[in-house]
Amino acid sequence: GKHNNDGIPTNLARATVKVRVLDDPNHSEDEFLDRLEVSEGNGPVDALANALKKALTPSHPSLENLQLIDYKVRILDPESA
Repeated sequence: GKHNNDGIPTNLARATVKVRVLDDPNHSEDEFLDRLEVSEGNGPVDALANALKKALTPSHPSLENLQLIDYKVRILDPESA
């Protein structure tokens, strides 16, 4: 792929997510925990998927094997794009 003058891939993107999850899903009381994660990826959608996976996997271990294989982007309001 293409790289800038510093050797960093030009399609590299970084995403930051903050999610609120149940601290212990097996506990009877609703104890919420905020998790803030930052991740990089091959473009903004990959970066967002990586950050979400990083934030959610500790509470939902079954997401460990989750992979983004395809996505579609639609511009809902072309005038604001």
